[in-house]
Amino acid sequence: MDGALLSKPQRLTEVEACLTGFVLDEKRIEDAVQALNKIMHEAIGGRWSAPYKIPVFEDMFRQMMQETLAEQKVAKK
Repeated sequence: MDGALLSKPQRLTEVEACLTGFVLDEKRIEDAVQALNKIMHEAIGGRWSAPYKIPVFEDMFRQMMQETLAEQKVAKK
C-alpha cells in the first residue's frame, strides 16, 4: 500500500482475508471493498482529502478485481 493513503507501506490483511481461499465473485469483491473502506476510514478518515481519496481508491480496487474476475471467466471457457 502506497504511503499516499497510509502513513507507511503495509499489507491490508483484512482485505486479503476476504479474498484468500475463496472463489472470486461479485459478493467476495464487495466484501473486500467493505473491509478496505473500514481500513481507510480508520487510517485517513479525518484528513481533508479523505472524502475524495476513499471512494476513488475503493472504485480503483473494485475495477481491478472485476477485471480479474472477467479474465478468470474468459480463461475457463
